[in-house]
Amino acid sequence: MEAAEPTTLPDGNEMESPTGAGDEESSRQKSDKHSEHDGDAQAEKWESDEGRNLGFWDIFVVQSTYSTAGCVVFTPYIFGQWGYVLGPMLFALWMLLMYGMACFVSNVMQQSHNNIKHHGDAGFELSGYWGRAMFNLFLMLNMIFYLPVAIETVAISLQTIANYPFNDGKGCVGYWKIITAALLFCLLQIVKKWKSVAWISYVSVTLLAIKSFALIPWGLVIGQETYKTSSINLGPAKPFLSPEPTWTGLIGGLYVYTSYAVMILAETVPHANNPKEYNKAMGLAHIFMYFLYCVPGWCSAFLWGWNVPFLINTGFVSNPALSTVLNIIIAGLVSLDFIIAAIIVNDAFRRAFISPGAAGPNWWQHLKCTLPSSLFALLLCIAVPNMEVITGLVSTIGGTPTLTFVISFAWLCGGRGFKSSKWMHAISIGWGIPTFLAQLVYSVYSIAITNYSIKDFFCLGE
Repeated sequence: MEAAEPTTLPDGNEMESPTGAGDEESSRQKSDKHSEHDGDAQAEKWESDEGRNLGFWDIFVVQSTYSTAGCVVFTPYIFGQWGYVLGPMLFALWMLLMYGMACFVSNVMQQSHNNIKHHGDAGFELSGYWGRAMFNLFLMLNMIFYLPVAIETVAISLQTIANYPFNDGKGCVGYWKIITAALLFCLLQIVKKWKSVAWISYVSVTLLAIKSFALIPWGLVIGQETYKTSSINLGPAKPFLSPEPTWTGLIGGLYVYTSYAVMILAETVPHANNPKEYNKAMGLAHIFMYFLYCVPGWCSAFLWGWNVPFLINTGFVSNPALSTVLNIIIAGLVSLDFIIAAIIVNDAFRRAFISPGAAGPNWWQHLKCTLPSSLFALLLCIAVPNMEVITGLVSTIGGTPTLTFVISFAWLCGGRGFKSSKWMHAISIGWGIPTFLAQLVYSVYSIAITNYSIKDFFCLGE
């Protein structure tokens, strides 16, 4: 068959025949585009296999329980430093800001026609490759550094349950961290999907409510006399700030990870039965979390005083049975937090370094995905034996930027097409950057004064 004659354009130039070289170029472009998306399609195979199976209450329990269990034990300290009136006010403002930022990201996802499957994709929709890089960087830093915090929290609870002596808070926690890391690694081989996380979260949210609304107040009541006669009792709590405020105490009370809605938003919305209902479920979860935090904080302020340590050791209550029950609940709930963070980290590791479609039923591939993050978390626990240092790192390098100004800058630099409140983003930047800088100074200070001796970690003596 003869080749088609070229078509002459009005300006005298010739246009290639549709069946000629133009067709070959078009085919190459289509092929390249198809190849570019092959990896994405394969990467989403595991997610699509799971499907949209998260209902309204599934979303509520997952959002309500993630990171909440660990934060509840910190609120007495926060309310002691900031005051039992100013503390709840700051909490309310922070939770409202976090809900607004999460709703903004959720709306971006819903307007993207299902193109967003992961947190970095939301950044790409807002400001291109820069947005994706920033979103991924700070999210991964936060999740990776949260893993050792979870390991240490669970390890302390297990050590308390086993009635192993702390030696004034310096017991051989190093061995318990190794045991805890091994147990959590085994748990990761069982709980792999968000639906499984949701089912566990129903039990977790029930235990969390019992802990915050009943067990912690009860423990504070029966331990009141012991606290009043102890050396840590420095007087009653005040409505606004502590009687002896210090910059380290106030900055240490800025625990921004009381709401991690944004962190797991992009990972869970694709699995929601009705994404348009996601914001409502998330809003209800924020209201529930607010009272989960405030009840223990108020009880500690009114029953004990302003100088209240973290409620996660044998010194919290004098009743051994109650202490055991509380620490069992803490260990279980924080283990779920570890699983949620690990799912996000391990999935990103799988897509980047192993194979986009390798996270299905193949146990060996799943083992390779989960091992690096678990080992890193354990090694960081060994290298940095002070949990406050790691907690400060989580807030500084991951928490505050991810939750506030990184999102706002992405919107300002390229995402203005998405409708949002200028005031919300102004508050996000105005609150987020000073908080980030203050936490950075506090973290550097904590790192500088921490004892990194492995002898203390494993109780090998001097």
